[in-house]
Amino acid sequence: MGITGWPGSKSWIRTIIDVISTVDPTNVESVTARVHINPPPEVDLVIEGNGVFDTAPAGTGEGGRALLFGDPGTMIIATLEVLNRGGFPDSFQISWNEPEDWPAGSVLLSDDSGDHSSPFVTAIIDPGSSLTFTVKIFIPAGADSRSLFIMDGVGLSRDLEDSITIEVATTSFILARVFNDRDHDGLNDPSEEGWTGVTVWVTDPGGLLTALTGGDGTCLFEVPSGLDRDVIELTPAGMISLGPDTIPTGATVTGDTVTVDFADVMGPTLAPNGDQSAPTGGFVDFPHTITAGTTGPAILAAALPPGWVEVFYRDNNVNGALDSLDTPLTSADLDLDPDVPGRDQVPIIMRIFIPPDVSAGIVEVITLTLEQVPSGTSITVRVFVTDRVLVMASASGMLRLAKQVDLSVAHPGDVMTYTIVFSNPGTEGVQEIEVIDPISDAVNIVTDAFGPGQDIAWVRNGSTVYLTADPTDPDEALYEIAERHIRFILSRQVPFILESGEEGRLIYMVRIK
Repeated sequence: MGITGWPGSKSWIRTIIDVISTVDPTNVESVTARVHINPPPEVDLVIEGNGVFDTAPAGTGEGGRALLFGDPGTMIIATLEVLNRGGFPDSFQISWNEPEDWPAGSVLLSDDSGDHSSPFVTAIIDPGSSLTFTVKIFIPAGADSRSLFIMDGVGLSRDLEDSITIEVATTSFILARVFNDRDHDGLNDPSEEGWTGVTVWVTDPGGLLTALTGGDGTCLFEVPSGLDRDVIELTPAGMISLGPDTIPTGATVTGDTVTVDFADVMGPTLAPNGDQSAPTGGFVDFPHTITAGTTGPAILAAALPPGWVEVFYRDNNVNGALDSLDTPLTSADLDLDPDVPGRDQVPIIMRIFIPPDVSAGIVEVITLTLEQVPSGTSITVRVFVTDRVLVMASASGMLRLAKQVDLSVAHPGDVMTYTIVFSNPGTEGVQEIEVIDPISDAVNIVTDAFGPGQDIAWVRNGSTVYLTADPTDPDEALYEIAERHIRFILSRQVPFILESGEEGRLIYMVRIK
């Protein structure tokens, strides 16, 4: 006799019977008998269509789940289907407990025979068949935003179980979306990405509810329904709201989602602030860069003292100095668009002419304003920079210093090149120039950087002179180790005059420790 399979829908037992003659042992007859075994009854609870072929131990609620919405003081219903997945008829016991703090009888199981409390035993259900019941849920006043209960089912003949969960919500949802309204129409088009990390508030009797938008520019609030609320966006610095920052939702309906859109775009930027000197009766140039955040025409305006005059140029070679390659700034230059090269960033130079009767020694602060109207809107956005001008006497020499480095990021062992640019924007020559440059403890000076005995390069009058960092060498450079600075005495060997409008450079290298 052999057995194949295991209790289930296709389990069976196979038996072989042999008949042997007692007179003639070679006379044998053999037959096979196969007995099919019907599987035991097995309950499968299906709530609102969820949990088919998914069973779980009693008390777990993991065999199916339904989320239902309703207002306190009302009744809501769900559909429960009890299926017999087994091989012969059986009845099943359905039991449950009301959610915590709900009154007894808040949950009933209903069929054609009436309403039933827990526990309830179904009529006999044939194999593969089911009975359908209505779950009546009476939500009490003052019910929590979320309440849940578990319904268990078990066969009467054998303890084969299933368990499902019903969750009751008395809330509604508010979906806030903050997006880059590229076409300025107020509608969130599929191609318009969301803004991440924007703060959104929702008013609530208990205080403001707060969330940050995620990677898709949205955040979701679950709130008690039936209240009028305001959704408030905290527009980030540098951005422009193309619509109101406070939007009312009206009274929300339980289970519904109210979507609130905030259309924002990036505003333009204008940088940097400037601080320069210029002689009375002369002029001074301030370089700035306009960066577009969204499309739309812009204008520039400078607030100048009486009698002062400004002229704007496009810095075509982006060198920060007005030269023959630069052109007067036009309205087309200021038709900003972040997606169009040449209109996404606009380098400019503002040249200011100082009247000859201005007293030397005064400092004037000039506010430069960029105004943009995003295309298709009537919104005006303004950004500012401030430029300071120290007015010098008309016959004055001046010294301007700037330090540059060739690497923005460096690591131990890397070599960096420092360049000190010194120039004379005044009207007379400057002499007896001495420059002191501190050296960080984190670096060492590279000797022989330009060749044997050539530690430092001095570019003057169109030619290059090489110096050593050795303080005992009588040239113009001294590396004073104790003080950790390089001292440049530019008239140490012979008198050196930096004439009006001229520029020189001191270049040396360091290695990061």
